[in-house]
Amino acid sequence: MKVKRIYLIGFRGTGKSTTGKVLAEKLNWSYMDMDFAITEEAGKPANEITKEGVDWKEFRRIEQEVLGELSLVSNIVISCGGGVGVNDISGKENAEILKNNKDSFIVLLKASDETIRERLARQFKNKKIMPFLNSDNAKSKDETFEDLVKRQVNDSMDEYQKRKPLYDILTDCKIETGDKTPEEIAREIMKYVN
Repeated sequence: MKVKRIYLIGFRGTGKSTTGKVLAEKLNWSYMDMDFAITEEAGKPANEITKEGVDWKEFRRIEQEVLGELSLVSNIVISCGGGVGVNDISGKENAEILKNNKDSFIVLLKASDETIRERLARQFKNKKIMPFLNSDNAKSKDETFEDLVKRQVNDSMDEYQKRKPLYDILTDCKIETGDKTPEEIAREIMKYVN
């Protein structure tokens, strides 16, 4: 079977976007970051689409639409959002799209809990605040930025523990990214695909 598209799945902070760009360049393929495609389709940032993490239904609807469209494209590397195939709203439907794409290769990028925690804290501190994953924790008043970062990381890690086994079910191969450069990860993926 000739692989026509490569999906990179995994949690926030595992290196999907950075690795995806490098891999696409090495393969001379197109590249798409699904989170970017979703915000472009909606015409607003993820925080607005999800109402600051309170309501993910619209985001997941657009995500499923984008995934369906991308599943028809050849010679493309797709960095999936952290919830593709594993979230509570459209996870099962998205998992079906991924699994029914017979000429695709699904790579799970993994990292240790400690590595993910560190990367998320760094991203959040650099004001790359992604929507809360747990709507129960989404709204808060009178908290410092440092407290918000800590809460974002803890909320994300709780969700990660729920998603771990679901990621494993979807994948054709798993790659640990913690101590590897994007170039090393891309070369490893190419070995699996070839």
